[in-house]
Amino acid sequence: MSKWMPFFYLVLQFLSQDAVARFIKEDADKLDSDAEIGTEYYNDVASYRYPISWNRRWQRGRRGYRVNAGSLNQKSLLYEDDLILTSGEPIAAEISFKQSRRESVDDIRMRRQMGVTWTESWFSMGVVGDGGSEKEFGDLGLIAGLFGAGDSKLDVTYWSTDHYYGEKNQESMAQIARSSYTLNLVGQVSFGPHYLAKIVYDYDHPLRWKRPVMGYTYARGYRFIKMFLEKKSKSRSFYLDVDALRKSESFVSNLAAGVASRPSESMDRKVSQSRVGTVDVSGDTTRHIELAYVARDYTRYGLDDSGDQTSIHNLWDTGFTFTNHTPLNTSAIHYWQWGAHINYARLRSPGLQASTEIKLQLGFDWRVNDDSRCFVNTTWDLDEIYRNAPYNKRPFKPWGGGNLQFMMVL
Repeated sequence: MSKWMPFFYLVLQFLSQDAVARFIKEDADKLDSDAEIGTEYYNDVASYRYPISWNRRWQRGRRGYRVNAGSLNQKSLLYEDDLILTSGEPIAAEISFKQSRRESVDDIRMRRQMGVTWTESWFSMGVVGDGGSEKEFGDLGLIAGLFGAGDSKLDVTYWSTDHYYGEKNQESMAQIARSSYTLNLVGQVSFGPHYLAKIVYDYDHPLRWKRPVMGYTYARGYRFIKMFLEKKSKSRSFYLDVDALRKSESFVSNLAAGVASRPSESMDRKVSQSRVGTVDVSGDTTRHIELAYVARDYTRYGLDDSGDQTSIHNLWDTGFTFTNHTPLNTSAIHYWQWGAHINYARLRSPGLQASTEIKLQLGFDWRVNDDSRCFVNTTWDLDEIYRNAPYNKRPFKPWGGGNLQFMMVL
């Protein structure tokens, strides 16, 4: 089997040009920061989500692209896009390309993969690859799936990250621990036509990248777990969505080398989210109600002897969302969406502050054709409108931001 690994790698590398590995080497440029995560952050994120009807259409498609860009502040955007391409309904084998990217003020996440999958009636197996022009950061993976009754299934993906780093790296004396790997598990069980349970687990084995020439060692660890429960019918569904993320990073300078280029420090981030909601569909109208809670704990430590360099950035956010997505006319060609997003947030960084944010949403959903949609969304800060009355004491700024979305599904 081992003699075929370089062949599979070269084929998948060629088919997935510009791909980025599970570990993005740019992660080692700097530690993640929560400095720009304020009391309005999750309210913005909630108001910039794709319409429910878009998500359902996306899940039914086998080829498509969608993108979402929304303003978080004067300098930063929330940007996310997804791309999926498949060779069609699988007969014996299927070739697919998948990409998911998310960029925000706290992190950049990129997942891409090119795969060949062989499918039988109750199981599937295949190989996946991910890389770029630098061979040392190419990844190789194996995927396996089991299919049960209804929508039940289990998918497991194992990645050997930076598979050829030891043989191909271009940086003198640099090393990445050979045990580096990523494991992804997605399990889904349906209980009849109305109940669905899903679990997602991502685990990146702790990585250590020793870079003597650069004067430091970079370390990283990541894990994520998600549980989703849904009770659905033709016109209404109820759901519970819970997830937890933990990520840690550190730089340890090699002072003995005399070339330390940065201070020794580490960061640890824990984020847990819980959402419960209902979706009602009446004809071409979709209404969404959700109650959410987020707890975010970020700590940054100094690891040298220059004194206490610990910084803390904690956020607790309770949010409520209501949206109504309905046709503008009886032909249901174009839609508009209006709604309200209310949250109460407490932030400690380092002092404690509390804030209530009330955001109104008004957007226009333009159906370009049967396969394409464009959504232009505006948001308005009702709390600012209220606090600024009678609008002659300080600048009146009711504009809360906005976002633009596009989706094409084939």
